[in-house]
Amino acid sequence: MSQYVTSMDMNTLAQHVNQHPEIKPQEWANRFGVSRPHFYMLIGGQRLPSPTVAINIERETAGAVPATDWPNIRKLLEAAKELGA
Repeated sequence: MSQYVTSMDMNTLAQHVNQHPEIKPQEWANRFGVSRPHFYMLIGGQRLPSPTVAINIERETAGAVPATDWPNIRKLLEAAKELGA
């Protein structure tokens, strides 16, 4: 699986961040539990979040960017369902 995010996933996070210019990039990074460079890679589509980071993003965006929007998280959930978890 590619480590690149689809434009829909990236745009959802980038749009949410852009709707809140009062929150600086370092603050978003702190809220998501990542470094500022990692934050930029997430909104730029070069990285996918870990499950923990995806949950942090969902929580810190008040559900505007659900963890299940990320393709790697969807794959994990699908695999868990197949295993009967």
